[in-house]
Amino acid sequence: MGDSEIASKRGNEEVRTNFLIYMAKIPILNSIDVISKQYPTGEAPVLVMCSDMNLYICKYIRNSVSAQKLACELIGSKLATAWELNAPPVSFVNIKSEHWPKSYITPKVMTTMLGSKYLTSVDYVLPSTFDKLAKTSAMLKHLLKIALFDFWVANEDRNENNSNLLYDVIIKTFVPIDFGCILNNADFQSSMMQLTTTDTIINSSLFKYLTEGNASQTIQKYVNNLKGAYANYVSRCQMQIDDIVNNLLKEYEDAEFSELKKDFLEFASSLAHDKFVLLGENEKELDEKDIDFSYEMDNPKTLVDNYYQMTDEVVPESTQDFFLSEVQGRPLISSLQFELSSRCNERCIHCYIPNSKKNHGIDMPYHLFKRIVDEFADMGGINVTLSGGEAFLHKDLMKMINYCREKDLKISVLSNLISLKDEHIPILKKANLSLIQVSLYSMIPSIHDTITTVKGSFYKTKEAIEKLVKADIPVQISCPLMKANKNGYKDVMDYAHSLKIKAQTDYILMARSDLETDNLANRLSIEETADVIRDIVRNDIDYKEQTLHNIPISEQMSFDFEKFKTQPVCGVGYDNCCITANGDVYPCAGWQDYILGNVYKESLKDIWETSEKIIKLREITEASFPQCLECEARDYCARCLVRNYNESNGDMFAVNHHFCKVAFENKRIVEEEFGEELNLKEENYRKQYLKNS
Repeated sequence: MGDSEIASKRGNEEVRTNFLIYMAKIPILNSIDVISKQYPTGEAPVLVMCSDMNLYICKYIRNSVSAQKLACELIGSKLATAWELNAPPVSFVNIKSEHWPKSYITPKVMTTMLGSKYLTSVDYVLPSTFDKLAKTSAMLKHLLKIALFDFWVANEDRNENNSNLLYDVIIKTFVPIDFGCILNNADFQSSMMQLTTTDTIINSSLFKYLTEGNASQTIQKYVNNLKGAYANYVSRCQMQIDDIVNNLLKEYEDAEFSELKKDFLEFASSLAHDKFVLLGENEKELDEKDIDFSYEMDNPKTLVDNYYQMTDEVVPESTQDFFLSEVQGRPLISSLQFELSSRCNERCIHCYIPNSKKNHGIDMPYHLFKRIVDEFADMGGINVTLSGGEAFLHKDLMKMINYCREKDLKISVLSNLISLKDEHIPILKKANLSLIQVSLYSMIPSIHDTITTVKGSFYKTKEAIEKLVKADIPVQISCPLMKANKNGYKDVMDYAHSLKIKAQTDYILMARSDLETDNLANRLSIEETADVIRDIVRNDIDYKEQTLHNIPISEQMSFDFEKFKTQPVCGVGYDNCCITANGDVYPCAGWQDYILGNVYKESLKDIWETSEKIIKLREITEASFPQCLECEARDYCARCLVRNYNESNGDMFAVNHHFCKVAFENKRIVEEEFGEELNLKEENYRKQYLKNS
């Protein structure tokens, strides 16, 4: 590929950040004296003399947030250097433990830190020091250039409230500092939000001070000149394949350049195939390949069919096995669902939330929500789901969504959409949601309204779906099946297909969270369920592909039965939990009767790590269900702890026979339809397993 370039992509919407980092060799220094100062800011950086005989302001990892900020700090500093913005040089600094006073705040782990060279001939740029600035065209041009850079890297931390600028009194120019909030303070898992002029230094008293007396035509001329230079600045931050390989050679000293380049290109090509990165011969080709989310795409649901990797290499352990063994020893919360309001504007006949809670509901206060989101982000959380009740009944929903975006979390919303307002749509669009999931039960209005028990709800929901699609906001339709709509769900699927919306159905209803089972009168019978399964098996291409790709549980068990028995039944208690409007924390949606703790009384972190109930949940493994271990329908079982619990008067170990019967029907129908293909898949799996063993 020669001079090919690679540009990184972030987030499930696959929005390209438009740059790669040219990482020139960064000096590695050591402290030579005791730290002389610790600054009283949130990051608590320290000032220390280093082996090159210069002072450095050093930042370090205190938690997951500071770790990502340090990464952004390093990236931003190098990019600012490429833009010739006069940013302080950076180095890696090893501070010896004997140089760290015991009275100072210490790093989470004493490891290499990021140091910015301490400048002696500078002043902080504050409104009180404006009169010391050289009010020249060069200063104004430099400020405009810094503002353009901030737009490019989405730096939201240089504005009226905090310029993050120094003024070099000798060479009379600005010195930009603190890049920890570029990429909107990203965790590199979600797409960036575009800044506006109100978010940057352009909307500040400093900019007004420097532009006083300048004609608008002069300012526009400076801006036009910057536009012409923009491509040149960006191109300096592109990274050539050969540069990447040369950096890798520093880590793999025994490798040959050609061999390492071949390995890297194979790796990069696999990422490009799955749309995680872009590969191209030049900037223009990268731009042509870069695709933002839009319903104008041929397939906006996903550009990748699946991530199943076929290989002839010996793989000692599957990714799933590795993950399970890791989280069993060290559960890491990655997803959190908020039931923001217990109020709801529908009374669905099958809902697992008792109607009594909806009649006199409460809303979660914004200050509590904000505190929990902060804790969740500090714990390394990634995904937030906002639901209810009905999420759009909460007066602060838009503010909550924006705060989640500030924390750079992946955001999903569950709603019936009948309270969606037109003024919500641009806010939702700007927040770059992962998806909004909405329930649509039938394309016949009377059937949908019968299930929701709200007349006119069908038209409101349908109109809202189409408004969101028009605004290119990702929507997913959920169509739970019950007796009332069992004959019309395919029309809902066809409607979703016509709008290029992802849609799903579920034919097993859950009993109510108060352990009452009246709502299950709407559940399909075994015979009705079998008819639905047969229809899905014959007509749903995704279902067939998933069935033929999945490794049968029975095959895993037959090769390593003892290991299989130690695996968790599901991810409950290992990577996610839910919080109700009153602060109760429970394991997953629908399990409101099993309270782990309350965030009004203790922190989310303490509940996650010390709750007796969650610790007991983590002790549950496949061996906890001996009657299921060698069941013939094990590969098709939808066994679920909360479904057992709600339907069996609070006994999570009581396997409900309805689920068993559905599993056997599913097995019978799949084998009838895919018998030969299943046998071939299982035989290939056995051969692969024996080879890897």
